This record gives sequence, structure tokens and C-alpha cells, in this order.
Amino acid sequence: MEEVRVLADSILPMRWGLVAEAIDQCPQTRIVAHGISPEGIPAAIEQHRPQVVILGSQESLSRGNDFAETLGHLVSVRRVITLFDRGGVAQLREWRQSINTIEELSIESLCAAIRGSH
Repeated sequence: MEEVRVLADSILPMRWGLVAEAIDQCPQTRIVAHGISPEGIPAAIEQHRPQVVILGSQESLSRGNDFAETLGHLVSVRRVITLFDRGGVAQLREWRQSINTIEELSIESLCAAIRGSH
């Protein structure tokens, strides 16, 4: 099984504990960067080449088309997981990769989304 590299934006501390625990318990998965500001996400993606990007803040999408364009140019990112409601990802709908929205955060749901079985 291939190792899955995960990058996360600036997720609230209370939620980050659960996210970090889920990543720790999900086999062959590791955090390559977290606590990334919305402005820093494109550079962090280029630097760390994650396969999964977790967005805990809708502010991370404030870059609008720039964010979708950044994802489209980087072949390493296979999935985007959002921890906020589906309405917030409208600008990513045209992005051809997989987007998962987790409305009820749990270790099991997050691990399944990371592995692509959500």
C-alpha cells in the first residue's frame, strides 16, 4: 500500500486533535504540513507534494479560482477533503479530482476519505 501524504490548512485546535488522531490511526498515512494559512497553501502544496489536502476553513477557498488552478496544475493532489458544508466548495466543482465533504467528523470517516473509500 502506498503512503498517503496529507497537508492541512489552519484547522481549529479542537478539530485538529481529532484530525491528527485520525491520520495517526489511518495506515500508511502521514502529515507533511499543517496549520497552513490560506495564502500559504499553494506554496505548501508545491513544496510538500501531498496526495490529500484537508481544508478545515472556508477561508482557504477565498483564493477562488487561484486555488482551483493551483490544484489543477499539481498532479500530486488526488483528493480534497473539506470539513465545512458542501455549499462552500462550489468554486471547486469543475476541478476534476475527488472532493469529499465530511459533515460529521470522526476518525473512521476521515480515514475513509483520506484513503479514497468515502
